[in-house]
Amino acid sequence: MEFFCGVREVYKKSDGRLTLKSIDGSTRENLNILEVDVIPYEWIEYVDTHGDEFSYRPKFYTNFIGRNKSPYKYLVYYRESDMYQKDNDPIDMKWRMVDVEQD
Repeated sequence: MEFFCGVREVYKKSDGRLTLKSIDGSTRENLNILEVDVIPYEWIEYVDTHGDEFSYRPKFYTNFIGRNKSPYKYLVYYRESDMYQKDNDPIDMKWRMVDVEQD
């Protein structure tokens, strides 16, 4: 299960790879990436589909056995696709997964 956790700026290294930190020779990319954490289904103990009185969104209860004692097993990044055509493509093709170095 994927959970949206934020938006990050990225930098492009001289070799074309993306990184989260500015390093010598890197330039800021004019794009933001979506930071998405992943929880395996088998880690989820319970889902309260009613949410709470503030957000009315489902609440997920899970074991904190991921990286750094978090509920997330790993992190992925998505960026808006250069190939997406609003009038021709389904909305789920708007974003594509990218590799980002965590330096």
